[in-house]
Amino acid sequence: MGNISLLPGAEIPDQIEHGERGIARLMNSVPLGSLALLDTEFNLPDVPASAKPHRATFIDSNELGLGRDEARHQPRFGQMVLNGFGLHERPILVAAKPFHGSEDEDPNTYLRREWAAGNYLNSLSDRQLAYLPLGVWRTAEGVNHLISLYEHDVKSYDNTFWADKNTSPEALRAANVEHALVDCLRGLGYLHGVGLVHTDAEAKNLAANFGGVRFIDLEGIKQLPRKGATVEDSPKTINLIRHDIETFFDSTIQVDENHSSIAPVLAKSKMVEKLAKVYRSGLHQGKNEAGIKIPNLETSSDGYFKSTIGHTLAIASNTKSA
Repeated sequence: MGNISLLPGAEIPDQIEHGERGIARLMNSVPLGSLALLDTEFNLPDVPASAKPHRATFIDSNELGLGRDEARHQPRFGQMVLNGFGLHERPILVAAKPFHGSEDEDPNTYLRREWAAGNYLNSLSDRQLAYLPLGVWRTAEGVNHLISLYEHDVKSYDNTFWADKNTSPEALRAANVEHALVDCLRGLGYLHGVGLVHTDAEAKNLAANFGGVRFIDLEGIKQLPRKGATVEDSPKTINLIRHDIETFFDSTIQVDENHSSIAPVLAKSKMVEKLAKVYRSGLHQGKNEAGIKIPNLETSSDGYFKSTIGHTLAIASNTKSA
């Protein structure tokens, strides 16, 4: 993998844009074929100036991907084995997510945004809400990868809604589907409560472990329009939030064969009210932890969110909302 340099501290930004500037400075300093790491999970020792640089080897373990089909980024999963002065092959399970460029986008912009957004969300409370970024790997070909800690107990909700009925019928049981809906809506409420929207809130980008919701693929995250600590009551705000909610519900019915398992849960009596309630619960928790004021989502617009969720549910379940 190449030489390893250390990041100058694991600073948690209080705003995402500040974090982006920090990681931008780091990325400009990483040579081709090298890896910059946070000195946290790896517990790297102090290295004398005369010692040779650390070396690292990445060993692919595709089975760690748990069947995730991520066509856009095609992350690699496996072990990063470090060795060098004071190290004895310390293997760390990681995910390596590449960011490729195109004529229309700068991949480094998205890598910086994902890094900074993850750190920001993780700084809001004692709960971990995003994967832990460990460093940046720049291949010899110049492709930057975001290295994050692999966590075996985190499961994204495409494993529920997109499950194979023949091999994983238990994933589509009514109780599991309802639990997934509740978790995801509470998570989206929390994200909106801290003044952010995901912009790609599909089931595959919402996950959980025993500690609660986890957000994945944060490179497209945006801040809701606001003045100071108050989110603006504007059509742009509503449209951004509506897009997140509709994207999630659209993703729950991407697998035609699963409609017969998912639609009855979506159409249950009082399901709209239940999901609106858990959404608001997440919203209140998020705004309280981030110190954000969201008047347009709190009082007069309460009925609006019920109707929006109800309308989306009606489309997803092929039924008519009450």
